[in-house]
Amino acid sequence: MSKIRLYLPSSCIKKLIEIEDSDYHKLRDVLRLKRGEIVYIFDGQGKEFIFAVEEVKSKKIILRMLQLTREEKEVSLKITLCFPLMRENKIDFILQKATELGVNCFIPFFSQRCLIKDSFNREKRWERIIKEATQQSERLWLPKLEKVKSFSQILSLDSEIKLFTTFQGEWLKDLSFNREKKVIVVVGPEGDFSPSEIDKLKENNYRGIKLSVNLLRVETAAVFAVGLISYKFYEG
Repeated sequence: MSKIRLYLPSSCIKKLIEIEDSDYHKLRDVLRLKRGEIVYIFDGQGKEFIFAVEEVKSKKIILRMLQLTREEKEVSLKITLCFPLMRENKIDFILQKATELGVNCFIPFFSQRCLIKDSFNREKRWERIIKEATQQSERLWLPKLEKVKSFSQILSLDSEIKLFTTFQGEWLKDLSFNREKKVIVVVGPEGDFSPSEIDKLKENNYRGIKLSVNLLRVETAAVFAVGLISYKFYEG
């Protein structure tokens, strides 16, 4: 059996913990765990613990802590990904893959050319996808998900490095930066930002970056941008 890994907030982690609801169903009915079997619990704040199944009850499973197995400081490179509101399956893809690539914060937003202007109470779904991707990718730090912002709110975000993707931008490899480690990258909607929005981004110290000679889908651009930024800053 592969490693079984669950997320719990640090405030809920103690010597004995009770697993209920969907995680209980997964452990008992899907994985059919029995007394003594091992479960890894991470707190999303840099720690992971080994627990053993103490008891399986009709509505909950009791786990007993064995030891702290991993602990790491938060990485110095902080990537905030701002993505436009769009169809659900595309956002799901961005959240999953960008979490695997190490994004620290997600900020959904709407702009002039967004066909969707509201999240329609999808935040719970998004949080679940981020949590599951963090579990799967063995990350110890859980990315943050902020509330949906307007384009004007995106303009006012603060960071040492502020980037936005555009077909008319500069190649990322050609840009030189100091060794700051806080990066915001904003991915435009289908059809790109409007000319006035591009002007406003530049006025607010955002630099346009070009990702490919080909026209990329929004979700492809978002994931590719995160991968390129991570590589550029980690390669030294």
